[in-house]
Amino acid sequence: MRLPLWPSPEAARNEIKSIWNQADFIKVSDDEVAFLTQGDPEKEDIVKSLWNDDFKLLIVTDGSKGCRYFTEDEKKLKEALLLANACAAISTTKKGAIPSLPDMSQAQKLIKY
Repeated sequence: MRLPLWPSPEAARNEIKSIWNQADFIKVSDDEVAFLTQGDPEKEDIVKSLWNDDFKLLIVTDGSKGCRYFTEDEKKLKEALLLANACAAISTTKKGAIPSLPDMSQAQKLIKY
């Protein structure tokens, strides 16, 4: 959080929460969970208090401990992550961010391999 950019911590918290329900996907750090909830980010019930029924995915990054995620569609998430990993793997084989992006057939070919 870049709190110096906000009039106050409470203003930041209120503004962030005011648009929260417009998102499908939220990624927050454990520090941001603590800030937004004013609770312990290690506790699952605290994290889940951020959940909105319109969300498709809530990810909490925990620094060197990795991340946690919350979703209601586990199958779809696993498919998306498999595709994302295939695309990322292929993109490391060429120079340049855009030229290295694979098309769907290339990613699917790697997944089936």
